[in-house]
Amino acid sequence: MKQLIIILSFLAIAASAAAQQNPRVVRRFEGELNIGTLNGFASGAVELRYNFRSHWDIGARACIDGIAVAGGSNENYNIVADYNFMQSKRVSPFVGVGSGISVWHPDGMGYKKPNEEYFHIMPRVGIEFFNRMRITGYINVVPKYYQDADLGFSVGIVFGGGRKK
Repeated sequence: MKQLIIILSFLAIAASAAAQQNPRVVRRFEGELNIGTLNGFASGAVELRYNFRSHWDIGARACIDGIAVAGGSNENYNIVADYNFMQSKRVSPFVGVGSGISVWHPDGMGYKKPNEEYFHIMPRVGIEFFNRMRITGYINVVPKYYQDADLGFSVGIVFGGGRKK
């Protein structure tokens, strides 16, 4: 829990330092629905983000990994931050990081065994096209779990955001 508080504090400080009085070129809020794969199993996520006047955004992400896997499934709840290199352009690459809690359900959402909770970090990289579609690659790193890292890929549709008119 201490690690999560430190990361959230760092993200808040970085966001406030980056918030300058530049003219706003994109809308403040955006949401994303995405589907993808994590280690070959289906995943889905919902993400809500706030766009700063600078190239930064910060948000919250909820994800279910390993949908319909008999051997277990995983839920992730993250705080995420991204740096958008060409914000408001038709093609905008980004890099970011997320951090939060990973909840492992050993019996695949049946809840017969006790759930296990882990702290995890999620570095990610991707491209946003036309302010409406995001392709993201990410790695879930769970330091205390028997697997060190999980590789994921997702395609999402963005609602809101986009160029300010």
